[in-house]
Amino acid sequence: MTNILIVLGHPDPDGGHLCHTITDAYETRAPDNRHSAEKNEIAQEAIPYIIPSVDWESIGLPALAQKGRAAVVKAQHIVRIYPLWMGTCRQF
Repeated sequence: MTNILIVLGHPDPDGGHLCHTITDAYETRAPDNRHSAEKNEIAQEAIPYIIPSVDWESIGLPALAQKGRAAVVKAQHIVRIYPLWMGTCRQF
């Protein structure tokens, strides 16, 4: 059995996009092929903005980063799914 980490990088947390459909299909079919899958949907996470390096020393590694690092270490296969808008800039 392979541990698969699926990282969904679409910025819309509401779903309904092709990236969400691909991710759901991948996650659903993994057990059918004797694999385990864990999904990490970036848009669902509360990601803080960039902070100065001096602040890292006082607060340490945020829980979100610890969770992500643990998922990557556990994974034997990583799938990244994200939109490509063919050079356009979209505003959300």
